[in-house]
Amino acid sequence: MPKKGVRTAVGFMEAPRPEYMTPDYLRAGYVSYGGAGFIYPAKAMSRATYGQGDTIRCELDFDAKRVTFYVNGKEAGGAPWRGAAEAYPAVSVFPGELVCDVAME
Repeated sequence: MPKKGVRTAVGFMEAPRPEYMTPDYLRAGYVSYGGAGFIYPAKAMSRATYGQGDTIRCELDFDAKRVTFYVNGKEAGGAPWRGAAEAYPAVSVFPGELVCDVAME
């Protein structure tokens, strides 16, 4: 994923929505991790940023109510899941276009 020129965020939302996943746009029911390393809505800095060529993994543990993010296999950070018992994986891109491969396990 590109680090400059296009803002990116990956994570989970409790309902599909077209807005970019940051507190400026959404009120609740999501957790996202941006390329600059910020985790929202916790407003926390992760231990890693990501950019073009990196592999990002997002895990949502409903039992622990926690979302954890990984960059190239290493844990980068996480945040509590305060959403519903159902979630949708999400990738936000603003402005512009992005090409990425998505694998669900």
